[in-house]
Amino acid sequence: FNAEFRLEVEHATFDVKQMGLKDSILTEISAVASVCPFVLTEHATHCIIRVLKCLRTPTPILIDGDEGCGKSALVRAVAFLTQCKLESCSLTPEADPSLLIGQYLPTDGNNANPIDWFDGTVTAAHKSDCWVLLEDLNQAEASVLERMNPILETPSTIVLSEKGDDTPLPHRENFRVFATMSPPDLALRGITSGELSPALANRFSIIHMDNLTTDSPNRPENVRALVMGYVGNEQAAQL
Repeated sequence: FNAEFRLEVEHATFDVKQMGLKDSILTEISAVASVCPFVLTEHATHCIIRVLKCLRTPTPILIDGDEGCGKSALVRAVAFLTQCKLESCSLTPEADPSLLIGQYLPTDGNNANPIDWFDGTVTAAHKSDCWVLLEDLNQAEASVLERMNPILETPSTIVLSEKGDDTPLPHRENFRVFATMSPPDLALRGITSGELSPALANRFSIIHMDNLTTDSPNRPENVRALVMGYVGNEQAAQL
């Protein structure tokens, strides 16, 4: 992630190094609302600013909040606004480390080798020097979380030991790890979410994302913005 990176959209300029540090930031983010594929409500914009502040350090970012509150969409919105490519995968109790790192698999008949190595999501993101989003991190088994430990260090280290390598992959400047999780013991599609160990949680900059509830500040304005984003200004005025 380049701290000096500047993004110009419809003549609106973003200085990522200063994002979240100046009073005009809400106006600047709103300037690209018409081309952003996300509804940038005031609630969402404040969450985006918190993520941008965390991006000033190389620490992985964990966003926690209730199921369906928009955690993954928040990361995708930030990736869009900063023009960063984002890879993602959803973790479940059935996921194993190969989903993230990679594995040897049979190839089709057109390949000279009957078995070849295929990169996992994290490895592919690292080689592409982009961001990776791990959804429902606390759903993963201990073996998956343990394999992620060196990747979550600062700086991250990836050794494809499953491939037989013993040399770390070259450092990538823009590679960043994002993760989401729902609160522990929250029933999620019939599965009980686990709790991250303190040692693992301490590797992240943690951002809590609230739901938009009846008690939320400026709720009418946020709901109005959502309606306008989905149905358009003219249709929203008729509601």
